[in-house]
Amino acid sequence: MTAIQPSSPSSEGVAYYYKGFRKVLRRYRTMTLFGWIIVFAGFGSLFLGWRLGLPHGLIDLLLSAGTIAAGLLVVQQAVVSLEEYIAVPFGVNRVSHPAFDEIGTLMSDMARGGWREARRGAAELERIAARYGLTADVSTTQQR
Repeated sequence: MTAIQPSSPSSEGVAYYYKGFRKVLRRYRTMTLFGWIIVFAGFGSLFLGWRLGLPHGLIDLLLSAGTIAAGLLVVQQAVVSLEEYIAVPFGVNRVSHPAFDEIGTLMSDMARGGWREARRGAAELERIAARYGLTADVSTTQQR
């Protein structure tokens, strides 16, 4: 089902609402995955120890606690980076387009939600992009 477009989306709008948001969502998923892997590694080291076969010492406990804290900081940074991107509105005088309006609503839902909304948001963003013909141009997506 193809929606009728009242006007073509602006390139700045596509860059912010689709390409940038898509990039931030992918980074969020990657960072949270790595963060939780680090947390579980630190938690597992509490039982195994850093020196296998030897009793746990203060250094082992500090290394485990530090690893858990580092993983939690990575997860926190992922959440903050996603919230920062969502919190910054794209210009006051932007040209309205139904795709941008839908993506803006999706951003608002994600700002009020948690990690489940972020997972759902990535799939919904792709459905919106397909419906309105937005594409992720590799050459502009990989610019830093």
